[in-house]
Amino acid sequence: MPKPSTFPRLFDDLPQLAIGYLKRNQYLQPGKLAAGTVNWTWGNTGNRVASIHVLAVMNDPQPEVHLAFAYQGKKVQQRIELTTLQSNLGLGVLWYFICPHTGKRCRKLYLSNGRFTHREASAGECYQSQIASKKERHYEKTYGAIFAAGRAWDTMREKHFKKYYAGKPTKRYRRLMATAMKADLQDLPPLKSFL
Repeated sequence: MPKPSTFPRLFDDLPQLAIGYLKRNQYLQPGKLAAGTVNWTWGNTGNRVASIHVLAVMNDPQPEVHLAFAYQGKKVQQRIELTTLQSNLGLGVLWYFICPHTGKRCRKLYLSNGRFTHREASAGECYQSQIASKKERHYEKTYGAIFAAGRAWDTMREKHFKKYYAGKPTKRYRRLMATAMKADLQDLPPLKSFL
């Protein structure tokens, strides 16, 4: 019998439900009910990994989100309470999930062991950056600006990327240009020195 894998599960690979997604898709409108389906795909392939049905009940005194999904062949239903806090910028309220397992406020829940929970409710899971080898961390420290610049240029080359609004550069465009220019100003050792 083979030895069980000792690799930790990564939060980066788990399906996650974020308050930002619910807000962008009009689920969090006070006094209303909203229903829909959330799908997760694997990378850029477009292959669907998982999907859940979401019902946001915002017309009760205690707003909550009901989730219905299948996990390992079993149907699972979960209820997650929502709460709000005043924005420290005076821009209204910020929505939070209340984790059903830990009771903590959070803006993102992860599907772990058949339940959507706060990241601290999961044992043995970590982020990709936490398990990077010493060599990977050294590459990131040395060449991280170049990697970030490449991602910035890719974003700016997207089909509908908006560089200007009313004749002025957008904040996002200025931020990405600053990231792209940082890589050009660094004196970097040749890659051969690491091989």
